[in-house]
Amino acid sequence: MDIAFHRTSSGLSNLSIFLGVDVVVYLEGGDRKLSLADLETDLVASENHDTMFWQTILNEFRPNIKAHLKSIGSKATVISVSRLVVTGVIHHVITALDRDFDHIRRAKIRHPNVLYTYGYSWENDVFTKSNLKTLSRSLCLNRIRCKKINDLTDDLFEQFLRSFKVQVQWDNALAGSCADLCDRGALMNSIELRPPSAPRISRKRVATLLRESHSNNRNVRLKAMKRIDVQRDLHGHTVERFASGVLQHILAEYLGTKANKDLCMRLLIGIFEKSLKGKSAMASHYRTAATSIVTGGQVSILRPPKAQKLRPTHVTPAEPPKVRRSS
Repeated sequence: MDIAFHRTSSGLSNLSIFLGVDVVVYLEGGDRKLSLADLETDLVASENHDTMFWQTILNEFRPNIKAHLKSIGSKATVISVSRLVVTGVIHHVITALDRDFDHIRRAKIRHPNVLYTYGYSWENDVFTKSNLKTLSRSLCLNRIRCKKINDLTDDLFEQFLRSFKVQVQWDNALAGSCADLCDRGALMNSIELRPPSAPRISRKRVATLLRESHSNNRNVRLKAMKRIDVQRDLHGHTVERFASGVLQHILAEYLGTKANKDLCMRLLIGIFEKSLKGKSAMASHYRTAATSIVTGGQVSILRPPKAQKLRPTHVTPAEPPKVRRSS
């Protein structure tokens, strides 16, 4: 065995003892991208929205676990740590990942100490219409004004979910064919922020993005889907960008106050925490994941899923996804 690898794996296993915690939790996000070798020496706990979200999960369902949370930036590094957990090389470690389209690509790692978000990312689970309306009700004391805010939130989210329905369907098809997804930066930029006004969705940009993606993936065709869940499966940062814009508009227009992106996230994570006490599918997902965590020494070794090579299928080029071209 490589000496450096052995030292790193041993160091990661003993890190919880050194830090005086039950487990060390590695997750995506943060400002830096750390390699596997960096994790043994970079001991500073992370304090950002990613760690705040996962700490909320642990506080709600496993309050007795003392954890050290660390954002290490790269999903690839988190996956590398996850595989060490799965094969029993390291212990006292939890990893937390955005689900993305891993469930469609058959790339999800199954182990009690490898956690995934319910939606595409944690932003999908936090920045929901329901959470925005709950937060607005807690801040607004005027019933008539509250009703206006609720109606506005319903209308804006209806437009949002309808505008990206084909986009989510197309991303599902791309993921199933192991093709590159649509440009995420361009997708986010289709949400035009105009503070203090409500965000605007550029359907023209969405249509252009779909046409360009289709021209690069002519062997991929749209698949019929029983249910398209835009809130759950759309690119997470795009969801967050839109919902933050809606919240900032409501605060400025109806409540006479301002909030930056950081405050919006903190407020909605607080509302999300309360929603975990319910019986929704999302609450059930996190409850099951958290209660399955093993904090003892030796975790029963589970075999990692075999990488499945998808054979390329030759199909007749499909027609481009139909979207409205009006802006």
